[in-house]
Amino acid sequence: MKNDIDIIIYSYKGKYVKDILQKLDEYSMSVTLIDQHPLDRKKMFDQMIKKYLHVFWDHQKSPCKYKNNQIKISNAKYIMLLSDNVFLEKNIIDTLINFIETNNCIVSGFGKNKIEKKDLFSINQKRENSLDYTLTNFINRDFIIGKNEHFKQIEYPEFLKYNGEEELLSLLFYNNKIDIYSAPNSFGVKVGKRSIEEIYCPFSIDHKYNKVIKIFKGEIYKNYNISKEILEDFNRFHNFNFSDLKELPYINDDVLYDQNQLEFLSVDGRKFVEKTRAIH
Repeated sequence: MKNDIDIIIYSYKGKYVKDILQKLDEYSMSVTLIDQHPLDRKKMFDQMIKKYLHVFWDHQKSPCKYKNNQIKISNAKYIMLLSDNVFLEKNIIDTLINFIETNNCIVSGFGKNKIEKKDLFSINQKRENSLDYTLTNFINRDFIIGKNEHFKQIEYPEFLKYNGEEELLSLLFYNNKIDIYSAPNSFGVKVGKRSIEEIYCPFSIDHKYNKVIKIFKGEIYKNYNISKEILEDFNRFHNFNFSDLKELPYINDDVLYDQNQLEFLSVDGRKFVEKTRAIH
């Protein structure tokens, strides 16, 4: 089945990417690596994977957009989104695909899931060990695998950059009556936290997060229009009222610009010796 799946890994300065690819073994040639890193590591990975895309480390474009671009052009029957700190056990991708075929569903994350409030503005996914698949109806960024057609039934939230992605994806799949199961804990392991959560990041991981809060409160944003009934059912399933979450009280959205279009880049060597008072 390895020719029927596209595996998409977005990595921000990921330390474990090479090891993860080696663990994927025979599936590594199905991988597209979106590598946001100071160095272009094409030579390191080019012979291991299907496609390498280098993004310079300080670019501000949305990781969600990068991932969705690859989903849009994929002709594979199945798609997997994999985090850059998650090691899947060998020989489990075929097992996951068989489960997806049988249940016509998405599989995401490991173990049982319980949604709880992290603070006034956000949630925490509390994961418990499980020896079997569990119906969670909630996306976990560790890994997401499903049929290509299911990904293309929803409008992937490109307007987000990080926070809010899991919540809104979960709601969108639920709205399209696509169940989400978690996998048994034995299927993989997560190493530490994602680097995007631990080190300096050039973009706001909260970019447009308040729009997600508004969607859960029943407001329409872009093409995201979720009925009151679906929102209530989603809350009931998780025994958690997402509409109780508050909007972030500070400005959290990036000012968008293209670093490659800055006039400062076209200035000659004087920019390294002259005083710079403004960048237009």
